[in-house]
This record gives sequence, structure tokens and C-alpha cells, in this order.
Amino acid sequence: MSIVDTALTNKILGDMVYPKFIADVTKSTRKAAHSTLNDPTIGFRDEITLINSQIKKTMDLIVKLDDPDPALEKVNELTAQRRSLEAQIGRVEQETSVQKVLANLSESDMAKTLKTLARTFEETSSKRWKELLKTLVKHIVLDQRL
Repeated sequence: MSIVDTALTNKILGDMVYPKFIADVTKSTRKAAHSTLNDPTIGFRDEITLINSQIKKTMDLIVKLDDPDPALEKVNELTAQRRSLEAQIGRVEQETSVQKVLANLSESDMAKTLKTLARTFEETSSKRWKELLKTLVKHIVLDQRL
């Protein structure tokens, strides 16, 4: 690693465990998580209710038909749509549970997470580390006395 790479790495790793940085990251994380805690599955659930109604009506119609095959195909199509929506609800609920955890994250938990992240970065190759920096760091201020 070059002198500049070493200085940058040390600065970033030091900042990641700095108490003010931890407090700021925790506050930002909580704020972002709180902004998304509404129930995002309501639309999906409304669609499922509508699909269930359509399935029921189609099933009622099937008993009256001489050739129920086209209506059965429609029921199968609606059932597939419902399953897809149910899967989406499951994914969204899983994401929402993560948001709830983040909304209640303590500074202690954030500090542990950032320390683990810092250790991971220390074990990362220089090339990969530079790629990660581009996504994580807005700007870096180095002490010119180094």
C-alpha cells in the first residue's frame, strides 16, 4: 500500500469508530428507517381481496357452465397472480422487519456494526477497498502534517 492509501485507510477506519460519527450514523439510520415504517403491503392486500372476489365469482359461474375449462383457466391465472402478490408481501414484510430493527438501533449496536465493518475493510484487498471507498465516502480531509 502507498503512503496515501495507508493514510486514507487509517483516516477512514479511525472515523468509523469515532463517537460523533457513530452518533450521526445512528441518528441518520433511525431517521431513514422511521420514514419507511408505514405498511407498504396495503395495496397488495387490497389486490388480493379483489382477486379472491374474482375467483369466487368465477367459481360460482363454473358450476353453471357446460364447458368450464376457460373459466378454470381464469381461476388458475388469478390464483397465480394471488400467489405472486403473497410472495411480494412476504418480501416486503421481511424488509419492513429490518426497517423496524434499524429504527430502534442503539449507538452501541451501531458501534459494533461499524467496528465489524472496519475489520472487514482491513482484510479487504487494496483494489476492492478502493472500489468500496467510491461508494462510501463523499470526501476525505487529511491532516497535512502527515
